[in-house]
Amino acid sequence: MDFFMQYYLLANAISFIIALANSYILNRRFTFKSNHKKVGMQFAKYASVYTIGLGLSEAILYTLVDRFGMHDLIAKACAIGVVLFWNFIGSKFFIFDRDSKKDLEAFSDSFPG
Repeated sequence: MDFFMQYYLLANAISFIIALANSYILNRRFTFKSNHKKVGMQFAKYASVYTIGLGLSEAILYTLVDRFGMHDLIAKACAIGVVLFWNFIGSKFFIFDRDSKKDLEAFSDSFPG
């Protein structure tokens, strides 16, 4: 356990790599119910968006821990909160994008009047 306490950025990167494949499969199958035929292209887009998310997470962790002296687990919780939104928006509108007309209809139907 001490190893990861000393190397929190390495631990963050390792957890990212392990989670990437798992989250792609779960998001593709259950969250966005994608049947896109070009899985390789879709995964490349997924990896790109989530790698940017990793960069955001690393930057937030570094800033909060090394610059502001925050405990690494609290900083990780803050990073998760920010990156969660980045990853979802990227997934919804760039990776698992549906027909734009359907998105517009779904958006306009959510507001009464």
